[in-house]
Amino acid sequence: MTSFFSVLFFLLISPFVFANTLQYKLHHRFVPLQASAKSSSSFSPLGHLIVSSAEDGSSFNPQIIPLSTTSQVESRKAGDRTGWYQVALQVKEGESDDDRDWLIATTRASYLAGPLLIKLHMEGTQLVSLSVHPLTSQSYDDTLSTVSLPQDISIFQLAVMNSQKTRPLVLSQFNSRKQ
Repeated sequence: MTSFFSVLFFLLISPFVFANTLQYKLHHRFVPLQASAKSSSSFSPLGHLIVSSAEDGSSFNPQIIPLSTTSQVESRKAGDRTGWYQVALQVKEGESDDDRDWLIATTRASYLAGPLLIKLHMEGTQLVSLSVHPLTSQSYDDTLSTVSLPQDISIFQLAVMNSQKTRPLVLSQFNSRKQ
């Protein structure tokens, strides 16, 4: 019960402490190696990702909050270890399946043997992409015959990465060198 009140306190107080607080719905799923439109399962909700920054936008405080403090996500057999595990953030509210409304990261399902690192790639205060990596070399187990979706958020650790915008190639300058 204490954790429920601490989450509630954070949600109520964070807009006053942090200048920019963004909340995303966190989902995940298993995708078979030979995926087709019919065989791909839909995303299952896992929790909420809250990214808060200070007034100057310099420091970030990412946090994953479970769906409920009393219940866990239902455990489901996902499939064999040769498939893919996807973590997705729903960027826009609503029940849209448009790919532009999601940020999706994919990794090998065999990495579910250990903790995973979710890297949040930021441009200023804007979340532009995410990636999923094994946290340690022990996160991989090639002897597993099946994998299951994580039951709770304890498997994840977060890191914030600063992304730099790439400069567009100026063709007029490039073409003038060839002449």
